[in-house]
Amino acid sequence: MKLLKKFYNNKRVLVTGHTGFKGTWLSIWLNRLGSKIYGISLPEDKSSMFKKCNIKQLFKNKDQYQDIRDYQKYKNKILKINPEIIFHMAAQPIVKIGYDSPINTFETNILGTANTINISRDLKSLKSLIIITTDKCYKDTKKNGYTEKDILGGYDPYSSSKACAELITDSMRSSYFSNSNIQVSTVRAGNVVGGGDWSDKRLVPDLIRSIKNKNSFFLRNPNFVRPWQHVLDPLFGYLILAAKSQKFSGSWNFGPQKGNVSVKKFIQKLSKNLETKIKIINKKENFKETNILNLNINKSKKLLNWRPKINIDLTAKLTAEWYKYNFKFKNDEIYNYTLNQIKFYEKLNNR
Repeated sequence: MKLLKKFYNNKRVLVTGHTGFKGTWLSIWLNRLGSKIYGISLPEDKSSMFKKCNIKQLFKNKDQYQDIRDYQKYKNKILKINPEIIFHMAAQPIVKIGYDSPINTFETNILGTANTINISRDLKSLKSLIIITTDKCYKDTKKNGYTEKDILGGYDPYSSSKACAELITDSMRSSYFSNSNIQVSTVRAGNVVGGGDWSDKRLVPDLIRSIKNKNSFFLRNPNFVRPWQHVLDPLFGYLILAAKSQKFSGSWNFGPQKGNVSVKKFIQKLSKNLETKIKIINKKENFKETNILNLNINKSKKLLNWRPKINIDLTAKLTAEWYKYNFKFKNDEIYNYTLNQIKFYEKLNNR
């Protein structure tokens, strides 16, 4: 952790999609590391973790809101910031919404990524550009763990858009950054969970809303297997990667060590930690998803010396505790509680 604090202290770091779930966690962490953090995204939802924790006060730029599809306005904002590090998280991240709004999904995830990379070519101080994609960018061809060299694909709009973002990044990296000192990388994480996710059509927040409203919880694919991981594990990998030199450009998997369990089993673990009982009803949806997703993380372990520190049981425990705390205390206390979970994670990495 000392090396990260030394690297990120006083660095100008831009987080696109900073008002989202992962963006909020990363922003709090970067602030703790001493970075000068900047954000560009669409306005946050009133119920979001970003809003509740009053994260906006941490950022150096007041005018943070911008559609990343509007190239010139987006470029003007980035050039004004002149960041040294960019974490590109701005995206449409939900599979179901991808089916409902495919054009918006393609425009945001594909054009938004291409815009970000092309604008980065004009940044004089840039050292690292990290493009956040997903484990769903892989073509559904195997069950024993995708490596970074496996074929990309995706038969639903969201997965396809992220596979396209990967291909665009690879082509633009080869075309414009091969002789550059700028690191351009993509990161593919598993099913990331943790406190503060209030997204619609996503498993954990849907469960929390069902409990709060005393409704039945509808589970569409109880036997599907996913690589569950707490949000702090992949974020730590992103932070390490961005701090490395240009030779670490490329694609990287960040998944759990032993977190591949069924949707139903994970919900049972989470419900137990939430100390509540809820009626779970299996409900089939009319759209297709991959049955089994596993990630091979050997490359990140070997070359980055990164290891997932939070197992499936601790993931469920930390996630449940955050939501329970959220319903009891005020916003400032929620921010401090989030920061304390980050400090707890840092201790795990210092052992």
